Amino acid sequence: MELDRENNRVVVGDESALDRDEFTADNCNWHPFDKLIEPIEVMAKIRYNHPGTPATVTPIGNGSVKVKLHSPQRAITPGQAAVFYQDDLVVGGGWIMR
Repeated sequence: MELDRENNRVVVGDESALDRDEFTADNCNWHPFDKLIEPIEVMAKIRYNHPGTPATVTPIGNGSVKVKLHSPQRAITPGQAAVFYQDDLVVGGGWIMR
């Protein structure tokens, strides 16, 4: 589902439209370093109860990153937190953008 506020529309589709394999995250914070300067491999959790999935996180500037999931995930929702792990260590996170 997508909201098209400019045209006052709600766009719906079948279940496969919920699966995506990439998104951007904004306002990212990093724990073992000041800022991300090159791509890293992580386990990404895209919501509280999500089990996590392997992903590549690439900096795109202004505190934002592109997250490329290694397999599509359902219902990646803008406004939710994305948290990035390496083993049991939280390395960073940000807010999922549209």
